[in-house]
Order: sequence, then structure tokens, then C-alpha cells
Amino acid sequence: MKKLLTLLLTCAAALLTAGPLTITTDKPEGVYTDADKEIVFKVSPLPGEDEEIVCRLQINRQNGTKVEMAADGTVKVPVTTGWIRLDAVRVNKKGKTTGKAMKGALCNVPEIKAGAVEPEDFDAFWAAEIAKMNKVPMNPVFEEVTGTPENQNGAIRIWKFKLDCGEGNFAMGYLAMPANAKPGTLPAIAQFRGAGTYTLQKAPVYYAKNGIHVMMSPHMTEGGKGAAYDKAMRKALNGYMRRDADNRDKYYMKRMILRAVRTMQFIKSLPEWDKKTLVTHGESQGGFQSLVAAVLTPETTFCLAMVPALSDHQGYRIGYPNGWPNLIAVHPSIKKPTQKLYQAIDAAAPYFDCVNFARRAHCKTWISTGLQDAVCPPTGICAVYNLLPVEKQLYIAPHRGHNAGYPAAGPILDEMLNVKGN
Repeated sequence: MKKLLTLLLTCAAALLTAGPLTITTDKPEGVYTDADKEIVFKVSPLPGEDEEIVCRLQINRQNGTKVEMAADGTVKVPVTTGWIRLDAVRVNKKGKTTGKAMKGALCNVPEIKAGAVEPEDFDAFWAAEIAKMNKVPMNPVFEEVTGTPENQNGAIRIWKFKLDCGEGNFAMGYLAMPANAKPGTLPAIAQFRGAGTYTLQKAPVYYAKNGIHVMMSPHMTEGGKGAAYDKAMRKALNGYMRRDADNRDKYYMKRMILRAVRTMQFIKSLPEWDKKTLVTHGESQGGFQSLVAAVLTPETTFCLAMVPALSDHQGYRIGYPNGWPNLIAVHPSIKKPTQKLYQAIDAAAPYFDCVNFARRAHCKTWISTGLQDAVCPPTGICAVYNLLPVEKQLYIAPHRGHNAGYPAAGPILDEMLNVKGN
């Protein structure tokens, strides 16, 4: 009987720790204010006899500090403005990790500010760059794509396009719209892609049922060119996000921004555009492009920028983590860059920061962030949101990371772009 009881207790303990490690907060939405006074994280399941759970707490840009978990699995943290993150690791007696979890919380969202400085010549710089590009004809080159499922039996026409942006810079992507569309009848959406060394492999068609749907490649790359081309492009683009970041005139993202602006100009030039609805849409690096393209295109009517990258490159200045692509590597104990390279990057980065574009927004803008997002920290995204001087919405996904998305935006975009009823 005693052996049976021991066996049952052993099995019960095994079941207790068999599930994945999870962390919850006492407020399910994970958003706090000073009135809440503290955040209560709860780690579960509790460790078995031969296990331990190690917890580390990160407050904004602070290094992960080991903290004690109470016997009931809770870790209590005073409310501090910004992003508070708890990481937990379960380890067995052999030192093997058997579970990991992370949970974030946001505190005093309206008080989260930007560390990024605003250059005095920000507007003049971008006006000059766009004026220089505008001296070069767009010279659009089209190649129709046929015989694919996306054509939907001829109901939609698709083209690959290439646009001259000057100085060897070209915007490339796909254009799709209903076949036989009449002039001045179609709303339009420009869709921008996230980070990566890739080529566009599939044309956009979802919004092309009753509208103009354009997807721009973030790079000067074409889809459908074969495996050898794709491999060469991936090699050539390695490390692009930090390339020449110490020089505002040469930084890779400058040419990406100009490609986005040229793409918007291209959409406006299409005779089918209704001149009423022009939407930008993107996630991560695409969210950055979406916001920038909207700001630099006065005709834009709605911007959806999900988990936008390049948000607050200089968060370190006020104790927040820097946004992707983390151009300035700063130890938490350092208040300013000490290397000559980082000083040069520090001077150039503000020209390519969502923070400074947000100050100049002119259309309705929706932004999202995930409380588990260690790629584009919520503090930088909230700083961008707080600076928007327009009608705006912020979606905070408590259980998601860099895939936060924006669930409510789908029906809104469908309505704007006449998708309903198809």
C-alpha cells in the first residue's frame, strides 16, 4: 500500500510539472497605472521536488536581475513607467532546461516618452531627398503575370513593376487590380513587407477584388527569378539593416524610404485610382515603411503600422531599450555612446526613426504592440503612438510578441477597400 501511495504521489508530481511553463499577470490585459501600485506575476505550474524555477526581472533597459519567486509562484513588482518583463526558466536536478516563459507588462502608457532627438533640419533633409528623386522620371516598367491561381480566372490582372528612383535605386513589387477597371473608381492600398533577405514570391490579390493592391519589395529584388537569383540576393543583402548606419546620406534605409515614396507616387499616377482612399499597411519593418510612406504622402487617408520597427533608436537616452535594428549597442550602465562609430550612428539615426515621422503624421493612424515583443520593445512603439498628432488607436496584445497584429483592422480595411460582399 505504501509503495502504491508513493507511486501515485510521484505520478501526481510529474503531472504537475508536465505542462508548459506559463506566466500570467493579475490584470489580464497587462496594462497598469500608478493607481495599481504593483504588478503580480504568477508562474505556473510550481516546480517539483527535483526542479527549480529561476526568475529574472527586466525593467525597461535594465539587465535581467534575478528575483525570488514566492512559494505560491508569484513575483510582485512595483509599478514603474515603461515595460516590465519577467522571464522564468525551469531546470531539473541534472541542469536541463525543461521549460521557459516570458511575460511583459506596460505601465503608464501615456507617460512613455521618446529618447530619440529631433534634428532641426529633419524636414529639409527629406524634402531635398524627395526633390532630388523627383527630378528623375519614374520610367515604370511592367511585366504582366498570367496563368496563376491568383488571377482568379481572369477577374484580376497582375503586373510586376519597376520604378526608377534615381542614383541606381529602383522600387520593385507587384500591382494587382480588377480586370477592365474603369478610371477613377478604385481605392488603393500599399502593402509593405517586414525585415529579411528575400524576394517577393507571391502577388497580392486580396484587396484587388475591388481595389488597387500594391506590394513593394523592401529591397531592389524581383520575384519569380529562380533559386540562383534568390540565393545571390540573400547573400548581397546580409546585414543590410545596419549598413552605413553612421552616415545619413548612405544608410540603407534612406533608399528604402525613397522606394516607398516612389511607390506611393506610382499608385497616385494610376488612372484607376479614385483619388479618395489611399491606405498604407505593414508589420515590423513594413510598419516602419507604412508610417513613413503615409507621412511623406499627403494624400494618404489611413495608416496601419503594426509593431513598427525603427521606433526610438535612442531609447537608451532615457533608460528605455533601443528599437530594432538596435543600431546603437549600449550597455545598460552607459548613458551615451562612447565609441566613435556609435557617436556617428547616434547623429544619423534620428533621420530614420518612426518617432520623428510620427510627429508629422496627418492621417488616421493605428499602431499595435505586443507585451512579449523583445524585437521591437513596446516602449519605443508607445513613444511613437504618443507623439501622433492625429486620430489614432493603439492595440496592445497581452499574450503576443512580435506577431501582435491588429485584429480589429481587418474589417475596417475590408470596408475601406470594398472587399465586403465578394
